[in-house]
Amino acid sequence: MGIDYNAQNIRRIISYSHNLEMLHMETAQLQHAIKTNTSGEPVWEVYNPTHFLYVFFCFNTLYSVDWQTSLYRGHICNHGKRVPERDKFGFMLDFCLENIHFCQSYKEKFISIITNELTQKEIYDILNTIHPDSHYLGNIKTGDIVNFKEAISSLFDSEKDLSPDVVEEIVSFIYLIRNNIFHGTKTLYEMLMVAHQRKLLLYTYLILAVNQMLFSYLDYLNEEYTGKDIYYDSYSSLKRVLKERI
Repeated sequence: MGIDYNAQNIRRIISYSHNLEMLHMETAQLQHAIKTNTSGEPVWEVYNPTHFLYVFFCFNTLYSVDWQTSLYRGHICNHGKRVPERDKFGFMLDFCLENIHFCQSYKEKFISIITNELTQKEIYDILNTIHPDSHYLGNIKTGDIVNFKEAISSLFDSEKDLSPDVVEEIVSFIYLIRNNIFHGTKTLYEMLMVAHQRKLLLYTYLILAVNQMLFSYLDYLNEEYTGKDIYYDSYSSLKRVLKERI
């Protein structure tokens, strides 16, 4: 099984993290739009960048917690302010994917989440629009793009398990995208373009899958260590929420 945890501490952490799970579900179900007035009449248009930022804010909240230490101590412990952001989400990913059996079981769910609105072919079509010479990518390097695309391809490879390295490549790239938006690399008009909206839709679902991975792992630990015949499945709750978005 790998890391040994205490059943009582697992139940405590699941109870303590209930509000975080509610935040995750609420951000997943939000649908965002902006009102434009370019033609003389106000028109509401779908705006994926806002939803992306909300989902990433939730991710930021989740990776601020030191989950492994929290399970050892039986209460929520946050990382110190001096811990770099990349290290924080790296620790969370390592925690979620520390168990090979969970990695094998969650991969199908990960794919199901990211293909909620996009088919596998549509995802690859979106990847083909990400070019290193695009000024929209700001300081993102060619190697970052190559690693991101290879990580997505690995997700759809049936012979490969979900691994921390693959998920970390995906999250690291999206983290750079998030920084570009915050630093104003893309204008409001540019983010309204269909191509950018579809990219941000993909990035949103990828982060949603990562956020859900945390709660699914807590569910997995709860089942493994407490031996309950019936236990709460947060993934099923998320799928019901996402079904309503289509």
